[in-house]
Amino acid sequence: CWNAIGPTPTHAFRRAVEADDPQPLTVEEFGLGDLNLRLFAGARRLPFIPTTGVVGTGQFDNRMLDDEKFTELTVDGERHHVMKPLRPDVGFVHVHRADAEGNAQLLGPKAEMKYGAMACDHLVVTAEEIVDSETIQSAPEQTILPGFMVDSVVEVPGGSHPAGVVDYYPRDVEFL
Repeated sequence: CWNAIGPTPTHAFRRAVEADDPQPLTVEEFGLGDLNLRLFAGARRLPFIPTTGVVGTGQFDNRMLDDEKFTELTVDGERHHVMKPLRPDVGFVHVHRADAEGNAQLLGPKAEMKYGAMACDHLVVTAEEIVDSETIQSAPEQTILPGFMVDSVVEVPGGSHPAGVVDYYPRDVEFL
């Protein structure tokens, strides 16, 4: 759960956790770096991925799930950890534009979006606009997802609100 506008909490998530509304949730905390590494491993279909130094960070102090996502090993007398990949069943990604085949383009910062999308078994792309394939082909460097990876593509203008979309609309800080 990430809220880029701080220091306000993510209200709906917090309500669900604190009040079991609409149902009880189980929460497990990961550092953003570890989450990105797990998505990268899932995207590459790797069996595991080594992680940076997590010993002493507190990540193991209050773990709620015992599903062995982290495995400790010793190499040359030093403690290290590897993690299992993260492979979501379904992912939803909002982009600037896509064509009818699902070739999706994203301008501006991409962060972990590409690896997160590639890690999913099924992928739905929502786009500010559906354009013709010639428009996509005219700027191939902006294509982050090829159509063969996409199960469905849907035109959803304003679909990122209250977050912003570069060159379409800014982040709606007041709404947040």
